[in-house]
Amino acid sequence: MSQLKQIRDLNKEDKEVWKEIEEKTREMMNDPEFGFDEDGNPKPLPKCNRGSWFCPCVTLEEAIKLHEICKENNITKIYDLGAGDFRLSILFNRLGYEVVAFETLEDLIFQFIAEYPDSDIDVRMEDYHEAFPKIVDKNSCYACFGGTNKLPTIPQEGVAVQGYDKTGVNVLIDGKPKGELTN
Repeated sequence: MSQLKQIRDLNKEDKEVWKEIEEKTREMMNDPEFGFDEDGNPKPLPKCNRGSWFCPCVTLEEAIKLHEICKENNITKIYDLGAGDFRLSILFNRLGYEVVAFETLEDLIFQFIAEYPDSDIDVRMEDYHEAFPKIVDKNSCYACFGGTNKLPTIPQEGVAVQGYDKTGVNVLIDGKPKGELTN
C-alpha cells in the first residue's frame, strides 16, 4: 500500500456490511457440504490449524472497541490471526487500516475470494505462529479471536487481543495487560 489510508469511524453502512457477513456465514455453516469433500467425507484439518474447525466468535461490539483502542494507539495495520469468515478483516479494511489476514482453511479463503475478488486485504494461507516473529511492530494490532486461536508470544509493541466472549477477550498494549475488551 503506497499511501496510508485515513482511519475513520464506523458508519451505518459498515454495520450493515458486518450484518451481511454474519448472515452469509450462518448460511455457509448450515450448508451440509461445508467442511466435506465431494465424496461427503470430512475434510482434514490443516496441521497448523491447532485443532478446530471454524466457529465465528468476534462481535461487532468487540470490533468497535478494538477500533477505538487502535485509533488511540496510532495503529495503522491489523493482523487478523485466524481470520475465519474475514468479518474483522473486511471491517478494518473498510475503516482504512492495512489488513493482513491469516487463515489455514482453504474453504474459507476461497469463499472470501469469491465474495470479494477486488479486495486489497493481504490474505495468507499459512500458519501465523510461524510468521509471527517477522510481523511484530509498533503500529500494528494482532487480533487473535477464538477459543483455539492463541498468540504465539506476547508482542512487546503494538496492540494485541486474544480470547472470545465466553472466556473474555484480553487486551495488551506494548506487552502489558490492559483489561478486557468484552466488558
